[in-house]
Amino acid sequence: MKRVVLALAALGILSVSSVMAVPSSFIFLH
Repeated sequence: MKRVVLALAALGILSVSSVMAVPSSFIFLH
């Protein structure tokens, strides 16, 4: 169970970081 929770947490962090990286990249480009 701990491995599943850690995997879900890692996926959540990756998704949040990717979502936050998109607007910042647009700001840097423009």
